[in-house]
Formats: sequence, structure tokens, C-alpha cells
Amino acid sequence: MVLSHLVVESAPQGLDNIQLDGSDLLLHFVREDGFTDEIAVADFNLASADPETEMEGDMLNGTFRAVELTNVLNGDGTPFVALRLYFDNTAINRELFSEEKVQDILLLMSCRAELPNYPL
Repeated sequence: MVLSHLVVESAPQGLDNIQLDGSDLLLHFVREDGFTDEIAVADFNLASADPETEMEGDMLNGTFRAVELTNVLNGDGTPFVALRLYFDNTAINRELFSEEKVQDILLLMSCRAELPNYPL
């Protein structure tokens, strides 16, 4: 399981009222050259969510579209949350990471914000 905390300090400076724009959250799996197998995500959810409310799914071309989680987050619109990412504990999944077939996981989210007023 991976826990990730998205905090306002990681956003560009000077932006106010940062909100999700309604687009789906995406996880993109950077895979080793030549490795094209898709990876099953057992759960991608709020860290505080009940473990019984799994939001699972499969990838397409290395990208997992988190439609259910997007729907939950769009309620209050804040991108600053703690998330959990879980994979089933199988030999195949352990091999994906131990043999670096999955080299990185990128979280992509689209936000809107108020820009500061700059003197012209």
C-alpha cells in the first residue's frame, strides 16, 4: 500500500482557491522499456475511506482512470487530500516492483485557481 499526502505547499506559489476542475484523476505507470502488461489496481481511494469501499480498476496503455475517486473529490473540490493506492499482494505484483518493471507512478490531476494580480 502507498499513502500519498497532497499538500498546498506542493502547489505553485501565489495561487489562491485551488480546486479540481472536474476532470478525471489519472495514475500513469511508467513502465520498463518493452514491458506492456497492464496492472490491476486493487484500490485507489481517500486514505480515510473505509477499507471495504475499494475503488478498483484496470489500466489502459499504462494509465488508470480514477472515475469513482474523481466523483468523490469533486464534492468539495479540494485536491489537498491523503490518498491510498493498493495492489493485491501477489507474486506477479511483487515482481512488477522488485524487478522495476514499474519504474514510477505519476498522479495527474487538473486544477483551476485564481492567479495573483501582477502589475502590468
